[in-house]
Amino acid sequence: MSRFRGLRGEVLWAAAAKFGTGIFQFGISLLMARMLSVAAFGTFEFVLRTMSVVLVVSNLGLTWKSLMLASGGEPEEDASLGDDLSAVLGAALVSSTLMSVGFIAFMGATSGTDFAPDMFERVILTAMVPAFTLLLVISEAFRGLAKIRDASLFSGLFSNGIAFSVLLTFYLVSGDLTVVSGLMVLSVAASVAVATAFAVLRRLISNINLRFRWPEMAKQARESAPFAVYSVLVAVAATLDIWAVKLLFPIDQVGVYGIAARWSQFFLLPWMISSAVFRGRLASAIARNDIGRVHRIVAVNARVLGLIAVVLLLLIHLTSGALLRSVLPPEYTGSEPTLVLLAIAFSIQSTFSMYSLGLLLSSAKLLKFLVPLFQMAAFAALVGPLSMRLGLDGIGVSMLLAISAAAALQVGLFFTVFPGQRRLDA
Repeated sequence: MSRFRGLRGEVLWAAAAKFGTGIFQFGISLLMARMLSVAAFGTFEFVLRTMSVVLVVSNLGLTWKSLMLASGGEPEEDASLGDDLSAVLGAALVSSTLMSVGFIAFMGATSGTDFAPDMFERVILTAMVPAFTLLLVISEAFRGLAKIRDASLFSGLFSNGIAFSVLLTFYLVSGDLTVVSGLMVLSVAASVAVATAFAVLRRLISNINLRFRWPEMAKQARESAPFAVYSVLVAVAATLDIWAVKLLFPIDQVGVYGIAARWSQFFLLPWMISSAVFRGRLASAIARNDIGRVHRIVAVNARVLGLIAVVLLLLIHLTSGALLRSVLPPEYTGSEPTLVLLAIAFSIQSTFSMYSLGLLLSSAKLLKFLVPLFQMAAFAALVGPLSMRLGLDGIGVSMLLAISAAAALQVGLFFTVFPGQRRLDA
């Protein structure tokens, strides 16, 4: 009974945080869509989607390392935990700052006049990637320490809530904002959130700090490298669609597609909740080398996600068209078919994602790299012909087919590496 109460508490906190975060994120996109032109909003969405890849690259897989370290010991009993987590934070700060400088320069060169920050604005924007990266690392440390409330609060709810409040004020007062100004609001909000999260973490682990211990930082980065490379491939595969829209269609269509993608991902909140709960338990099982429990967690989570996907798709069909037409400017309301295609694709990808973590534990770890590479190849082969024939919906169809094929490959590899898993699922 106590275990059930503990799981129920984790689910409730994760549900509240993820639902609130989803509301705030869609609210941010909605406010920016109303304050910007269609083309400028396309640039805004393009920058945010590209930043998701940069965040994965900049943390070098250190979010997973942070979760594993915190799951392996109690802070009051293990004095080295603070030192190890400090090294992880230091490595994340250095790598994310370097990536951020390159990211801002790259966006300035590829996004036209809608993204042309001056020197002061560049300084503010440069803080965005490090702040979000450190938030991810710290929130996973909270999850590893079984501080689900803190992990839920700082994984996105706090920073997005601040950003939404500020943008709503701008919308009500002036109704006018630029792409750069909107991104600066996100950067400042994330910076405030990470400072608060770090202060809370220091109350749990008193000897944690941001002093740079270069040998330890290099060690943590090396140990995280395989997971980092895999994560980068997955992130690139998941954002090829937005690049395809930008290359094949006018910039205003990026905004239309971005709204559809944002809304379809909002329906994945139950999956995100399930994943957040199971991820901490999975890390704990890995840290204790309990492979049998790892198998059971993967099997249970995959079942749960499969059921969730069916319910989500039904909800999308019943509600999305009317809701989008009621809240969006008329320029964006042609995105309903693309929305349904993306929702199906993201549901499939989410449902089978836990099998990737199972492959990470196997002796044939190189097999996991085949999945995102196969997805990229399938998407590249499909997107041109389908987009010429179906227009913007061709992007959604390409993503759906590529993700479906990659998911089938992923499950096949998992059952090949872990043949006993079939018996565990029974």
